[in-house]
Amino acid sequence: MHGSRFDRFAADLASGATRRRVLAGLGLAAMASLIGRAATAQPEEFAACKKQCDATAGEERAACPAQARKSTARRDCRKAVQQRRLECRKVTCAHPEEEPVVETP
Repeated sequence: MHGSRFDRFAADLASGATRRRVLAGLGLAAMASLIGRAATAQPEEFAACKKQCDATAGEERAACPAQARKSTARRDCRKAVQQRRLECRKVTCAHPEEEPVVETP
């Protein structure tokens, strides 16, 4: 960076208006992060239920055949495990304010 450009940049940073804008931007960013966390926070029971469904699915997925003659057998096993995980989450991990969703074929 050239000396004159650096001096102009430093002078712009030192001006009061820029500092105010930076502080306002930091304040807005802090408020947005706090609001975002509150909006995406999950009840502890819901998070624990999701972890349990994920752990069970992980164990089932590990039991899928590692070296099958055809790759479709392993893929089908993993798809079935994924489907059971999603069903577990829908049925047992419903949000407290929501009713559980059970789809009938």
